[in-house]
Amino acid sequence: MPSPPLLSYYSTFPAGVYQLMRRIVEADYPHATITHVFENAVLYRAGASDPLLGAPYFQSTFRVLEHTRCDPDEEVESAARRFETGLASHPIARLLEHDRHFRVMFSRDGRPVPAPRAVRDRMERTIQRASGRPTRNRDADAEIWVSLRREGFALLLFRRLRNRARSADRPKGMLAPELGALLCRYSDPSPEDVFLDPFCGHGGIFLERMRWKYRLAFAIDRDDRLVSALKERLARRSGTWRKRTYVRSGNGASLEGFDSGFITAIVTDPPWGEYDGSLGSVETLYSAFLTSAARVLASRGRLILLAGRDVAVPEILAPLSSSLEMEASHDMLVSGKKATLYKLHRV
Repeated sequence: MPSPPLLSYYSTFPAGVYQLMRRIVEADYPHATITHVFENAVLYRAGASDPLLGAPYFQSTFRVLEHTRCDPDEEVESAARRFETGLASHPIARLLEHDRHFRVMFSRDGRPVPAPRAVRDRMERTIQRASGRPTRNRDADAEIWVSLRREGFALLLFRRLRNRARSADRPKGMLAPELGALLCRYSDPSPEDVFLDPFCGHGGIFLERMRWKYRLAFAIDRDDRLVSALKERLARRSGTWRKRTYVRSGNGASLEGFDSGFITAIVTDPPWGEYDGSLGSVETLYSAFLTSAARVLASRGRLILLAGRDVAVPEILAPLSSSLEMEASHDMLVSGKKATLYKLHRV
């Protein structure tokens, strides 16, 4: 029986971690055929039912209808004109057959950009003729994107919006699930892990860690309301998980109650951008936390830390160099804010 044909896809992730993302994708999906890795996206070929399309650390995944090399400064209008001529040969009608409405979008380097009204109207009319579907800017079921990259690529992309429910309706301030999954995956999760998120907040990291097996998992936050809400979310999950998960109120900087060397992996996003200073300065908070982490982590235990770019983590770590060693750091953007992702281990 012949293998299903490979199609081209384009998946996005937080800007700045492209080298890390490539390593993770190649490790988790060794069959993947990666065509190109951009600063915040990867272009690859896969079957329509390939598990890679559902990788938990991708923000959005698009079907690539066409991609070409172009001048890095090409205008949206010229790229749109080039793609229009080939729209009739793309399976637009089949792609949109179960959708009521579509809309046309334009982007440069992953960020939406405006386009002249005439350009948008012309593309919409072309797609309407090919698919028989009307356009609607609000409450559309599907999108067709003209996307330009500074690396010299122009792409015509398609995605179905109703498949993005995973990121919808999450509490304000909750870490995006795709980012939570990326942080957990970066920790090299093991079924033998005793896992801890000492600043769990809404549980964005903690809930994603459940994608991988573990021995025990602990979550701490000083906000009783957030702890109660996370417990309620966990209560709606299977009893198997509840028997091995523990959520409680507490000071994530001191990690009281944990024996030395008990924890094998910490993945966390301590306060930084909107920190209220109630536990002292940011530097004081991070110093106390990292000192405590060095105590509770087992030998070779891993620590994945997301911090604001202005938090001087390397300087704060300096007095702890005999117990905590930095393996790598990655500058990135989180909701438009400059951040750094650190990977450390217990010496």
